[in-house]
Amino acid sequence: MFAVMVSQETINRVARFYQQFDFLRPTVDFITYRYGSDPEVIKSLVDGYEEMANLNQEITAEFTCSEEDAELVLTKRRTKLLKFLR
Repeated sequence: MFAVMVSQETINRVARFYQQFDFLRPTVDFITYRYGSDPEVIKSLVDGYEEMANLNQEITAEFTCSEEDAELVLTKRRTKLLKFLR
């Protein structure tokens, strides 16, 4: 198991990067293929994806500080262990 920590600045940079390109095109094509071109169905699916994305961002933001704190504790313990082993 591992943890990835990123700063808010990094999150913002990635968000700006993705906004420059149409990375959702394969998803839109899949939805159209799978569910047809009914605008109501597609709108509902897109709304659902957007809501899940917002929830995922909220969850990630909630736990980022915890992950950073855990990594600091682990780094201190690893440093102590390395000093002890030398």
